Amino acid sequence: METKKSWAYKFGTIMITLIILSVLLLTIGCAVIYFQAKNGFDRHFRNYEINSFSLRYMKIYAVNGYGIPIAWSIKNKSLSPITQKDLEYLSQKIEQLTLDNLNLKTPPDISRFPHLKYLSIQNSKMTSFPIGIGQCKGLGTLELNGNQITALPPEIGNCRNLFRLCLQRNQISTLPPEIGKCKNLHVLNLNNNRITTLPAEIGNYKDLIYLKLNNNRITALPPEIGNCQKLHMLQINNNRIATLPPEIGNCHKLHTLELNNNQINALPSEIENCKRLYTLELNNNQITTLPPEIGNCQNLKELTLNKNQVTALPPEIGNCQKLHILELNNNQMTTLPPQIGNCRTLTELYLNDNRITQLPHSIFQRNNLDILELARNKIRNLPEISHFCCIRELNLKNNKIQNLPSSFYFYRELWFLDLSKNKITTFPPAICLLKNLSLLHLSGNKLTHLPPEIYFMESIRELDLSDNNIRFLPTEIQQCKSLTTLDLEGNKISDAQKQQIQALLPNRIIYW
Repeated sequence: METKKSWAYKFGTIMITLIILSVLLLTIGCAVIYFQAKNGFDRHFRNYEINSFSLRYMKIYAVNGYGIPIAWSIKNKSLSPITQKDLEYLSQKIEQLTLDNLNLKTPPDISRFPHLKYLSIQNSKMTSFPIGIGQCKGLGTLELNGNQITALPPEIGNCRNLFRLCLQRNQISTLPPEIGKCKNLHVLNLNNNRITTLPAEIGNYKDLIYLKLNNNRITALPPEIGNCQKLHMLQINNNRIATLPPEIGNCHKLHTLELNNNQINALPSEIENCKRLYTLELNNNQITTLPPEIGNCQNLKELTLNKNQVTALPPEIGNCQKLHILELNNNQMTTLPPQIGNCRTLTELYLNDNRITQLPHSIFQRNNLDILELARNKIRNLPEISHFCCIRELNLKNNKIQNLPSSFYFYRELWFLDLSKNKITTFPPAICLLKNLSLLHLSGNKLTHLPPEIYFMESIRELDLSDNNIRFLPTEIQQCKSLTTLDLEGNKISDAQKQQIQALLPNRIIYW
């Protein structure tokens, strides 16, 4: 019985040993295969030359001798050069080639890579396109950013499968008509060049989604831009465009249109056909009015018109009921239409540096309005309200306000209030009831004292009372436990009062 157990034990031990040895041999075999394949490819590609320039960084998508897909990255390595036989074989396999950050005196010849799908030669001081670009008919992505290229060769039209073309930060002044043959183009980036006009062939891009033309010298868009009906984003900031063609309305899928820093004086009424328009930026132009049709852009969420010459908004602006942000700083506005209150989702409204004298009551009926900026206008009074107001940031700096309405305590969510450089002579009692108020600026007014009710301001952290006529502070100010910074510079407080205030507010930052 014991003999049988002994033989069973020995047999089990032998089997386990054999299994362990098998696993070990298999692991070693796989490792040998891997390193042979890896070393073989490293040996071939660590010092690879194409037309007298050294290839320092290369991604190769091919298969090794065992049929396993691989992708190697080689940087500044020097082993045996690739043989002509290997070059002929692998040049037929390479699909991705990256030659960034080189000093290329002459453009590389890529005609030997007919199956190339991705080519990146960025920041390499190239003055012209790579040689043989027209033979890479399967090329899908071409990135030549940050070079010194002045023109596109007509052969670019042979790249019929080109999906993404990025040529920003070059010196390109014109585009050849042949570029219109790249009909599969989805992304075209020509930022920071010297382009003055766009060819009519740009209308051939039926599938174009992103078109970026910032920082050029373009004076007009061709009417054919309307043929790009799948266009989602159009950026033409910092150019010299004076008008938009009516055909822009044919871009029905356009959701972002940026035209900042141009010379545009009006929008075409056809803008109403851009039903999906989400963002419209028109800062620093010469626009005086908006067309009433802007109200039909009912998906518009952000509209910015800073630094223009707008005098009034059309009543139809109230139809933009999904509008979140409206910016009209530095214009010539005198009033706002009451219909602005119909913008039920409006959260931020910027109207600094205008000529507004009064505000419509409807603007304070919006429960979603969070930020209201009205600095440097001509407002004398705020309207009385009879309900809760959810504004959290209110900037009324540099107006002509003398008093706040008695209903101001309805601004219960207010945490920032700037009333600097107005004509307020008495500290408004209603402010003391704003228990969420954290930052209060009252500099440059005509205040002489603070009310004892100041102690109600339990959340106040920063209180700016500089450049007033204050001579003393009430002792109740010591109850403002959250107060950290008090600015009393430019008042008429005696040294004795300064010591008393310092004793009331120890460990606070006080400016005299």
